[in-house]
Amino acid sequence: MPSAVQTYTVDGTDLTADISIAPPTGYEISPTGAFTPTNPITLTQTAGTVASTTIQVRMNSAALGVNAGNITHTSAGSNDPDVAVTGNVLAPEPTIQSTITFGAVTNSTIVVNFAGGNGANRILVAKALTAVDSDPVDGTTYTANSIFGSGTQIGTGNYVVYVGAGNTQLVSGLTAGTTYHFAVYEFNDGATAGAENYLIPGGTGNQATIDVPVIYTWIGGTGQWITATNWAPTRLFPATNDILLFLDGTTEIVTNVPNQTIGQLHVSLGTQVTLWAAVSSTALTITGSIALDDLTVDATSGLTIDSPIGYSINLATGTTGVIDGMITLKGGIHKLTSADAGGITFNSGASCTAGTGFSGNAFGSGTANSVIFTSGSVYHHVSGVILFHWVSLHQLWFFKREVYSEWNPMLRPL
Repeated sequence: MPSAVQTYTVDGTDLTADISIAPPTGYEISPTGAFTPTNPITLTQTAGTVASTTIQVRMNSAALGVNAGNITHTSAGSNDPDVAVTGNVLAPEPTIQSTITFGAVTNSTIVVNFAGGNGANRILVAKALTAVDSDPVDGTTYTANSIFGSGTQIGTGNYVVYVGAGNTQLVSGLTAGTTYHFAVYEFNDGATAGAENYLIPGGTGNQATIDVPVIYTWIGGTGQWITATNWAPTRLFPATNDILLFLDGTTEIVTNVPNQTIGQLHVSLGTQVTLWAAVSSTALTITGSIALDDLTVDATSGLTIDSPIGYSINLATGTTGVIDGMITLKGGIHKLTSADAGGITFNSGASCTAGTGFSGNAFGSGTANSVIFTSGSVYHHVSGVILFHWVSLHQLWFFKREVYSEWNPMLRPL
């Protein structure tokens, strides 16, 4: 079936020959509205002039997908301009939509099932908290990714999580205790990109993830954070309320630490763990999950961030960190921050070291008094910037002496 007609105008001056107009394959043109298979058409010049003439154009192609090309305009000695045209021939639209049901649900995954439609394929779109509010557009090819937020975004917050001929998809990368809305659309495309014809509106459903923290213990020795089998149980799908434990009593380097949100992090039983970031300017955000301190390092243990790639451990509002052991930041721009005043406490016997190669401020530049050093705790300042108004000094004669003597030997405590 031919498309709707569109128009443009052609004129010419100082011509020495007629204007010949030819459309690309799949398109028809006419100066009168009487479309015939005969192309090109000719506009005859009189005394070197062609008056402004309306040219009507329509697509009339059997080739599925994108049909594009140029309408050419030629006249001896002229500038021979082109007019670009593009259009899509769609496959037949399905007539029956799929319905959605749900399978297994965890803190970070939902199995979505969809069946009953009569299209050759279907596209699944997901949105957090509110209903999907943007439909796929005919003739558009979308890229799916089962990790929520990684596929093509349609409108705002609507992410494509599946495209294909199947009937189920495990969607991951979800936030614990959050409701996700889904819409499935049957479509046909004749196995041709650009020929997609989506049945609108979609079949819909919604499901909440659970909010029961899972405890994962590091068993990977020196290894990559993102390797699922380095955790027990196997950590295939990280969740925002996961509780992570380092407690095997060894010294280990954990590499490829990503930008990730977790519930809690605990280092204990003589474990010395060093974190190396995957990419620069990323962070481990701790949001809390159960009624305990959310970041802890016991008196026998240490937590180090050491790499030239900047990394931060950030405690969100409402969370607490209690350090009885050692925190060390070295080798780059690293931070330990809290959104709340008094959010992180270094108890007596604990220490924080801004070590060799460290730069910046260990506690960031956000909430004042977010870090408390109690009497008997120590801040070792080897390098970087020290800004006291981000920490609280409570009975800290020893703290002052330690900081000043290592920062500049010529300064003395008050």
